[in-house]
Amino acid sequence: MPEVPQPEMEYELPMGVLLSAPAFQEATEVSGSTRAWVPPSGYYLYNDISLYDGSSPESLYRNFSSLITRDIDAFFTSTTEGLPLHARLQYLPEKNHWNFTLLKVAPDDVSSGDYYVYGFIPRDVVSGVTITKLPSSVELPSPTYEDGAVLNLKNLRPVGDDVSVIIGAENGYDNDHDGNEAQTERLNAGDFSFYLKTEKKSDGSPEDNFLFLLFDHLYSAMVFNLKVDADYNRLRTIKVKELHLQTGSETVPSQKVDVSVTLKKTTDSSNPISSIDFAFTGAADGGSTIYSSGTGDGVTLTTNYSDSKFLTHVMPKDVNTLVMTWKYDIYDKNAWRDDAGNYILDEAGNRIYNLIRKDQTAVNTISLKKVIDAFPGLQRGKRYTINLIVRPTYLYMMSEPDLKMELDVK
Repeated sequence: MPEVPQPEMEYELPMGVLLSAPAFQEATEVSGSTRAWVPPSGYYLYNDISLYDGSSPESLYRNFSSLITRDIDAFFTSTTEGLPLHARLQYLPEKNHWNFTLLKVAPDDVSSGDYYVYGFIPRDVVSGVTITKLPSSVELPSPTYEDGAVLNLKNLRPVGDDVSVIIGAENGYDNDHDGNEAQTERLNAGDFSFYLKTEKKSDGSPEDNFLFLLFDHLYSAMVFNLKVDADYNRLRTIKVKELHLQTGSETVPSQKVDVSVTLKKTTDSSNPISSIDFAFTGAADGGSTIYSSGTGDGVTLTTNYSDSKFLTHVMPKDVNTLVMTWKYDIYDKNAWRDDAGNYILDEAGNRIYNLIRKDQTAVNTISLKKVIDAFPGLQRGKRYTINLIVRPTYLYMMSEPDLKMELDVK
């Protein structure tokens, strides 16, 4: 997806964690084998993505989860074939390629020809999906799937994955590509046409089909950068074990949403998303855990933002409040030593410190109106960065028992 400006804000937090994803343009390739392909200008090949500063997302974010292993749901529509074909595109890591599966129809019942491709990723974020033709209008009194379609996604959660829709799928070349830019000129946003071949080769094997997809984001991305106050860091170490995020507003509580995306065919490579309607379902949603250390110790907070970066995606409609719930442990700075004064190390070769307080929790409510100047509301496809400083508000006294220590998350 196209790179977009990222508003950045700093917000002091006497204890917290973070998470969110940048607005990248992604292009996904589907075929029976791995193909070399350079996406059009302004788009990123998803499995090769680097996030602006050259870092891989796996090394940049503590909780990054790639969509490359998630299924794509797609509809193949036609002006001659009747009902759209429903297909699933599944990445097979052991074979390093994508598998194409038609649902509720046998491949032999499908005819070769031009189809128009609409879909989304990841498949498992919805409870149901339907596709319809564009509504009739003065401009299109009798619309067909060649003109566009309305994709309806049911019961999406307001916090979680980078939900994206297909915005272009015109067929590329039916052979291996050497990355020459001229070979990808036909792959444009708004070009949904794809020629599906169902004939057999002379040896009886199926014909190869190469499908190239462009995607665009439906959600906003949010990055939380976390660091600890330097004075507190001299006394104690905080390890964040879990971060839970819930969104909402003063008038609309957190709940699931239905999303209708209207896509119109374009001829100038412009984005074909005509409109997006987010409709609250009334079903309450308690938010999502965007980071968990599992059985591990968690993320050690330092005095540098770059050491603790978290990423997540948020449904943008009517969101102006973030409720962040943290779970963390606190350690002292006195490393274990043996009788000879040597440091005692764990199995990983790290020094061992005393666990002072275990499984502590803190809850912070952040008003985006207060931390974003002239807050216009979240916008899909934009990445928002919030810097959080953990600064305990109590006066630490060495004579006080550690059991009385409390952290205030703001």
